[in-house]
Amino acid sequence: MTYDNYDLPAEDDEALEKVLRSFKPRYPEIEVQLVGEDGNAFFIISRVRAALKEGGVSHHEIEEFSEEAMSGDYDGVIQTCMRWVSTS
Repeated sequence: MTYDNYDLPAEDDEALEKVLRSFKPRYPEIEVQLVGEDGNAFFIISRVRAALKEGGVSHHEIEEFSEEAMSGDYDGVIQTCMRWVSTS
């Protein structure tokens, strides 16, 4: 298969698809605006938590998001948000 002029063996297709899926947020239908908003990490986490709740996500998964978001530094918070929801 060819991707951007790179010929990859067929067995790499599955690995590539897994990587490409990893760029799609878990809940792409839930969008949270981060640009132009308060940049405080806890404020960002609370906005995403509220959006997840409004989107019908289970309490267990919201807690999973929170634990993941608070497990690292500020960049980790932003990256976690982008893995969970669509951001703008």
